[in-house]
Amino acid sequence: MHEDIKIHIPIIILDISLLMEAFLTLYNRVYGDIALSIGYILFIISVSLLVWRSVWILFLTGSLIGFIFEAIGV
Repeated sequence: MHEDIKIHIPIIILDISLLMEAFLTLYNRVYGDIALSIGYILFIISVSLLVWRSVWILFLTGSLIGFIFEAIGV
């Protein structure tokens, strides 16, 4: 039973972080707060550190690329 919980915890963390990323992106588009953008990046990095390495690389890279495109207005 404990092994099942250990397997599902990173998946749950990833799902929660993706949901938070969506809300933060929406808030940032509406209000454009720079402090929120910095908090957004720090949140992605801190949550990504809890997830295993391959997902961490994919998630962090995708999030940062999306944030950069959003910042330059593409």
